[in-house]
Amino acid sequence: MRLQPFLFGDVWMSKVRTKLRPKGIDFSTVWGRGYAVPVEARSAIAAAIAEGAP
Repeated sequence: MRLQPFLFGDVWMSKVRTKLRPKGIDFSTVWGRGYAVPVEARSAIAAAIAEGAP
């Protein structure tokens, strides 16, 4: 059975989403391009960086 290489990235991003959602950080997948971060989540990212969250 041959696994598609992009599936491993999907699993990793799912784990990242699970860890970031409680902090108010969410992002969407743009098929064929990458990921998009909504404007609302950018302030949550800035706050997490400022407090030194891992």
